[in-house]
Amino acid sequence: MSSDYRGRCLCGAVTYHITQFETDIGHCHCTMCQRFHGAAFSTFGEVKLENLEWLSGYEQLKEFQAET
Repeated sequence: MSSDYRGRCLCGAVTYHITQFETDIGHCHCTMCQRFHGAAFSTFGEVKLENLEWLSGYEQLKEFQAET
């Protein structure tokens, strides 16, 4: 599944480039994902580190552990 994707966060501070996604892609319909994204589902795709390049804002990434 070769590709050439560029993406960013909503404010544009964090940007990245992906050259290849793995074949496992899924949608989650749990209520936590619905609340986080304000939508009926969230989409997740797997990317190996060698296929991901941070273009800007890596130092601004944070970790968040949601209560379940």
